[in-house]
Amino acid sequence: MGKVIKINPDRIKGSVLCQAAEVIRRGGVILYPTDTIYGLGCDALNVKAVKRIYKIKHRSENNPALVLVHNKKMLNELVDDITPMANGLMKMFWPGPLTMIFRANRHIHQSLISKDGKIGIRIPNNKFCLKLIAKSGAPLLSTSANISGGKTITTVDTLKKVFASKVDLLLDAGDLESALPSTVVDVSGERLVVIREGAISSNQLLLR
Repeated sequence: MGKVIKINPDRIKGSVLCQAAEVIRRGGVILYPTDTIYGLGCDALNVKAVKRIYKIKHRSENNPALVLVHNKKMLNELVDDITPMANGLMKMFWPGPLTMIFRANRHIHQSLISKDGKIGIRIPNNKFCLKLIAKSGAPLLSTSANISGGKTITTVDTLKKVFASKVDLLLDAGDLESALPSTVVDVSGERLVVIREGAISSNQLLLR
């Protein structure tokens, strides 16, 4: 069974941050609170860890998870191009619940990108996530803490029952209120394409 640590996301202990970052650096899997829901995470560039998360979730590798980054420098290391449209959306909605789909750099492993060579990325509006990414020095694979196709899990007791034996570290921030997932948009072309409407509405995007 993985280790469980209670945390206050607004007042993060340095020791907890160091433990979580060490798990990420050594290729482990964590369960942690994001700015939307609880997520499963690992070093996005560690192929073995990524595949482990897909196995835990019963998620097809043909359905790649999104990646959380700390800043634009980390984003630039993952994507091929950032259009003016994408830059405008970043200024308006990052950090926040907007996942943008870019053309991936050629060196990115196939487990992170779609069949057409794209990758979903966002900067989360969550102090813990941002500090964890910075501390671990790696982009963070992030996918909702549920079994693929199942309902979002918001209670810690249920998360423990389902995942505690499958992850290396579970960060318990208490039960979360039901929240909408991030909105997903494709910014790889000249036109904005809304893939999934979530916490940010289509009207908000069009009025940016």
